[in-house]
Amino acid sequence: MNSLSPEKKNIYDEVVWNALAMFHKDYRYEETKVTTVVKGIEFEIIGKIELEKGWKNPFSHQKEGEGEKTASNNVLPSIFKD
Repeated sequence: MNSLSPEKKNIYDEVVWNALAMFHKDYRYEETKVTTVVKGIEFEIIGKIELEKGWKNPFSHQKEGEGEKTASNNVLPSIFKD
């Protein structure tokens, strides 16, 4: 491992983490979709809450911002009707 170049080490790490992810449980999340109509224009927003990391767990070693958005960025705010 120590003799590998940084590029080759990154490729090796990616292969290992992807192989480990294949044996994990499913990634589970709850999704909420809200459609609103304002003055005849339809708007749609989707919020997700992570329930179980599953196969994404081995990738939690990545620095924030390298992978997908975190679940907290996709949570919908409170919604009410006027």
